[in-house]
Amino acid sequence: MQVRTSDGVHITLAGGEWVASWLLPQVAGIFESTYHALTPYRLCDTRNGNPSSLAGIYTQCNGRPLIGGVPYNVSTSTAGATGAGHIPPGATSVVLNVTIIDPTSYGYLTISPAGIARPLSSNINFTPGELAANQVVVEPGLDGQVAAYLSTGFANMTIDVEGY
Repeated sequence: MQVRTSDGVHITLAGGEWVASWLLPQVAGIFESTYHALTPYRLCDTRNGNPSSLAGIYTQCNGRPLIGGVPYNVSTSTAGATGAGHIPPGATSVVLNVTIIDPTSYGYLTISPAGIARPLSSNINFTPGELAANQVVVEPGLDGQVAAYLSTGFANMTIDVEGY
């Protein structure tokens, strides 16, 4: 149990004794970035036939499903794109909604900055045939790209940008 007082915080022990302590908050880092919410837009769809009706630079993934064990880089740079809601050069992170569509086996998907060692954690775990989605916040890596890594089997993927 904690009791806040004007001279600090007092914590009672199980034996009923009071011990005075001071809270000294520590900052784990200084963050100078500001989140910019965007109207979500589709950045990538690996399914055949372009069911998302993507055009221009957004056709980078069309008809290219994920293959287990093979890194798949996706550009988050929208250089040359027009209209509101695009990621500017120098964005320190992007907020993505990543969806795995119809995977052929049990597995996981990891999204990470391109050009660095892949982390040992997953963003989405899935079962065969499942539609699974998750929000991912990731720093764009090499040339503004993020890397998608499917652990095993085959699957399609969509990526929607929600902010930066």
